[in-house]
Amino acid sequence: VRVVASPWSAPAWLKESGSLLGGRLRTDPQTLPTYADYLVRALVEHRAAGIPVHALTVQNEPQTRWHADYPRMEMPAAQQVALIGELVPRLQAAALPTRVLAFDHNWALHPADAAAVPPGQDPELDYVARVLRGTPASAVPGVAVHDYAGDASAQEDVHGAFPDREIWVT
Repeated sequence: VRVVASPWSAPAWLKESGSLLGGRLRTDPQTLPTYADYLVRALVEHRAAGIPVHALTVQNEPQTRWHADYPRMEMPAAQQVALIGELVPRLQAAALPTRVLAFDHNWALHPADAAAVPPGQDPELDYVARVLRGTPASAVPGVAVHDYAGDASAQEDVHGAFPDREIWVT
């Protein structure tokens, strides 16, 4: 069994909304390093409890905007790239072999998420490509996807553009 960890939300104290339900990470300069430290600490504690985590997705369903009744957090692609940049060196310093997987969302943007994009904001239809272009394969060896929306054939484009990256269905 390989354990894949996938946070649904950062702690409320790290989010603009101050809540586990919805929102984004705060934008102050200390938020990303603090959250990266938090994720590494969680992985260290799992390992100490005898649960080695094989892979970590940075954010579960980073484009979910319309569910109001459960923990979630929207994370734009640029913020995911920046968080990975903070996280990977910390994983290495902690001697954690945990692999980082990007994205962890649908093959295509869910219609409800697309409808919830505020007017004038970018729906980031190329989210996976933005993250994978912004991170080296040594830092992010793969991408995680769900099969709730879209079609599996979308992964052909991902594989064609990034043949050195794995694709995991999570």
